[in-house]
Amino acid sequence: MTLDVSMPQGCFGTHSPRFTIGNAKARPVPPFSHSVLPESSFLNLDHPYLDAGDFNIHNAATDPLRLLSSKEETESAPHFGRSSDLGFTRLNGPRVYTRFPFSGTHRPSTIDLAFANPHIFPAFHSWYASSLPSTGSDHAPIVISLGPPTPHRDKHRPRWQEADWPGLMERIKNGLIPPPSRPPPPANSIHGSPRPSPHSQRQLKHPHPDHARPQGLKPGGPRFLPLSARSPPKPPEGPKKPWPPTPTE
Repeated sequence: MTLDVSMPQGCFGTHSPRFTIGNAKARPVPPFSHSVLPESSFLNLDHPYLDAGDFNIHNAATDPLRLLSSKEETESAPHFGRSSDLGFTRLNGPRVYTRFPFSGTHRPSTIDLAFANPHIFPAFHSWYASSLPSTGSDHAPIVISLGPPTPHRDKHRPRWQEADWPGLMERIKNGLIPPPSRPPPPANSIHGSPRPSPHSQRQLKHPHPDHARPQGLKPGGPRFLPLSARSPPKPPEGPKKPWPPTPTE
């Protein structure tokens, strides 16, 4: 259902003589999953158009905490896809529930949506849910505020085109900081020379005291003995002699 409002003097600060409001009330109608098709809800109009109502669809953009089924994703994808293609903007934000079932077996959901086409979106001011007293329905009353667009106020910015650049060039040159003569040493260095890491220092320390240091190992020397300082290998042992026979009676 659509409602055309005529305003010969222009609406919402524009020269458009009218604007249109669309109301959706979707319900399953076999063989279709919804009685409101995307083509009949999102109209491609050249004047301000607001589309709102109970779309009865679930989408992650409006209810990110809901675990959607493949059926719910398939039903909502055509509506959100067509609204995006035509430049519509969703007015209600995510995680704001609009339906609170009376039974305790269903969780709250966001199925009451509002979309604005590019011609009416500048006139959008606010969207509120549950700001009015309950009407006895399981759907929360929603208030959408529209009005003339608020003029955009830019912050004060320097007027670069009015600056006296020839007179400022000398000051800019004198204000430049010369580059350092040499780069600073690394953080892990002492007087410009690399600092040994704690791991390498631990390798240089010998775990044994001086009286237990193996022969041929100097203090502060390598941790392992060279091959020349090691004891020669033992010669291989010869074949063992068999035990003498045990005397028998």
